[in-house]
Order: sequence, then C-alpha cells, then structure tokens
Amino acid sequence: LTRQYADHDGVLLGFELKSTLIAENDTPPPAVEDETRDFIPAIRSGRRAPHVWIDQAAGTSVLDWFGLEYVLLAGSGSDVPRWRRAVAEVRESTGFPVCVHGMPVDGVAPYAADGLVLIRPDGIIADHWTDRDPETRLSDYLPLKETT
Repeated sequence: LTRQYADHDGVLLGFELKSTLIAENDTPPPAVEDETRDFIPAIRSGRRAPHVWIDQAAGTSVLDWFGLEYVLLAGSGSDVPRWRRAVAEVRESTGFPVCVHGMPVDGVAPYAADGLVLIRPDGIIADHWTDRDPETRLSDYLPLKETT
C-alpha cells in the first residue's frame, strides 16, 4: 500500500523532454507495468542520463561530470581520440562549452561500449548515436549561434 502512494520513480526519473534541441527517439521507451512507479534506466533523448559508478570504490559517478558544459560521453569501445578532435573543433570554431569524457570501464549498462551520448549541463540527454556515425552528428543538437 505504501508503494502505491510514495514510490514515484517513473515520474521522477522516467520523464522525457521534447524540444528542437533534443533528438527524436526512434524506438519506444522501455515497457513498464506502472509508468508512475516503475523506472528502467535507458539511454533515450530527453531523459536524465542514467547514474553509473565509474570507479571501483563507487566514489565517482557519470553524474559528477555534468553541470557546467555539455558532455559527450564516449563508450569504452569508441574511438575517443576521434571524438576529442571533433569536440575540440566545435569549441575552437564556436566557443561552445562542450567536453568529452570516456567511460573508463567496459560494458557499463545502459551505456553501450560503442555508444556516444551528448548530455546537456542539466543531465538531460540531447542525442545518442554509435561510433560509426559522422562527427557532424555532434553539433546537431547543440544550441550554437551562427557566426558571421
């Protein structure tokens, strides 16, 4: 009975924002029995980036990387140097605050080893793709101003 009135993880963590600065999801959200109570962590545009510990001591989470700038979170199997170069080009040409963090460990669900996740400073996923996509995908959902 208490769970019915006090457990709202689905509402608190399972919401999905929609915006022109957030990519559309091409798959449905994970199926849950009760959308108010139940929550399944997933990499989905418009959702909060899922928490995972990134060190053995469980002292640092991916959530510690968010707050001041956009973060491109690169899976351990992705070509991190390639994406560091792409991010450096965006920073140099626009001055836009974006950085790269590589996952230090393999296969940390729900983050895919070959996945890239662009996360806004507020922890909301703007876009996600695989390492096989072109570098131009990086700037598709950044709120960049046109330069003259």
